Amino acid sequence: MTEFAIPTGKIYLSSIVDCFDGMLPCWTIGIAPDSSLVNRMLDQAISQLNKNEQQIVHSDRGCHYR
Repeated sequence: MTEFAIPTGKIYLSSIVDCFDGMLPCWTIGIAPDSSLVNRMLDQAISQLNKNEQQIVHSDRGCHYR
């Protein structure tokens, strides 16, 4: 989770980085660093998989990703 300070307050980015090519296949942005932000991002990631593909997610073990 990354925090950005903008003139109107703070926003938070939860993203997945593809370790193969460094691209961001999915991300979510919200005004609160909570588990719903992370869950929406993970749902997006899962929806992009083909039927026989599996995803491996490695996190920094932050509390929102547990």
